[in-house]
Amino acid sequence: MFGGLAFLLNGHLVCALRRNDGMFRVGKPNEPAALQIEGASPMTMSGRRMEGIVEASGSVLADDRRRRQLMEIALGYVRTLAPK
Repeated sequence: MFGGLAFLLNGHLVCALRRNDGMFRVGKPNEPAALQIEGASPMTMSGRRMEGIVEASGSVLADDRRRRQLMEIALGYVRTLAPK
């Protein structure tokens, strides 16, 4: 779907990796906190804003602390969703 490697939990997207960047499904309520992490930005695809998902630059993915922060937010959100 996104042209990369996707990681799921109970059938829901948690994060995905593409060539030099990635994306994390943080949910709308958690998006402001996720965007406070340096290197995270709003996710757009084909010019359309994807609410509840943030894009992470390659520098975020290479930084254990920032990557962990985004992963914790994403896992926290996805765990609230009913399994598919």
